[in-house]
Amino acid sequence: MHASSLGQTGLPDPALRTDPAATAGIDPRPASPAAIPLEPTRRSLLSIGVRIAAGFGVALLLLGGFSMAVNSRLDAAAQERQWVQHSLEVLSTNERALRMIRQAEAAARGFKLTNQLLFRQQFDSSVIDTERTLSELRALTADNPTQQEIVGTLVPVIRQRFQSMRLLFEPNAGSAEEVVMAGAALMDRVEQLSGAVDREDRRLLSERRERAGAAEQLTKQLVAYGALLAVLLIALTGWLVTRSILRPVDRLSAGARRIARGEYQVPVAISRDDELGQLAASFNHMAADISARELALSEQDWLNSSLARLSRLLEGARDPSKLGAKILGELAVLVGARQSLIYVPTSDGSDVLELQASYASD
Repeated sequence: MHASSLGQTGLPDPALRTDPAATAGIDPRPASPAAIPLEPTRRSLLSIGVRIAAGFGVALLLLGGFSMAVNSRLDAAAQERQWVQHSLEVLSTNERALRMIRQAEAAARGFKLTNQLLFRQQFDSSVIDTERTLSELRALTADNPTQQEIVGTLVPVIRQRFQSMRLLFEPNAGSAEEVVMAGAALMDRVEQLSGAVDREDRRLLSERRERAGAAEQLTKQLVAYGALLAVLLIALTGWLVTRSILRPVDRLSAGARRIARGEYQVPVAISRDDELGQLAASFNHMAADISARELALSEQDWLNSSLARLSRLLEGARDPSKLGAKILGELAVLVGARQSLIYVPTSDGSDVLELQASYASD
């Protein structure tokens, strides 16, 4: 019966020592790979498709907001221009009403001097046109209480003036000089009230032109700076979306190059579970499978080469002590043992053992 002990302290045979530098602290067996994190470490809220769609959505929102802001400012500028045009219409209507009153006055005086019916027709036409113009003026000044009050005072005075003019068409109306003098006082009052309407509207016109100019200037600034800001924000959004996609792609490329070099122990570190995270997990699983396959092949090769060496040692060996020393030296190198011993019984059925072979390394 034979007995052996590996890793036990014993008295080594100096003749059986091997080179300690070649075997000390060395485990010739293939090392097992370290654990590789194969799956993403955290959940990603947005997939690649959602990220791209979100980028386009943000760009569309920015363009839509910019368009709405520009349209709002254009509408405001157009409204201010309409108010300017409104003031100009009030001024024109007020001036036209005053001109028609003077035409009616001239027609009445012409009839008084010539007694021709043509002047009567011109007077009646001027009165009708003046009434129509006053109605327009009242409608145009509906937004201004001050002008409405002035126009409300002006209309009765104008009608009194027309009534005094009609006296010139009556043959028994009295002295023409008295009629003309009375009408002149009414005409002065008409001109004063018409001038008040004119001054009020010119003041409004000046304010509205200033507001229109400011609105147009603000619109120009909004178009210039808003367009620049929108372009910058869209570019930033595109850069962020591109960066969120290209950085993992770069890591995948680096991982593929490491796998090509045989570096299977360094995983592709992508902490997301979207499409790129799943692709990275596939890379890591592939690397782990290749590493495990190579380890199995390496262990099989190690086993086959070790058995081949032991077979060569056993060929032609007859001396038990020399054979034991060779076996111990080879086994110690294979299993990384520093000391090993072989004991054999002194005789068949004996319980006494004697040292057959030994091995030790520093």
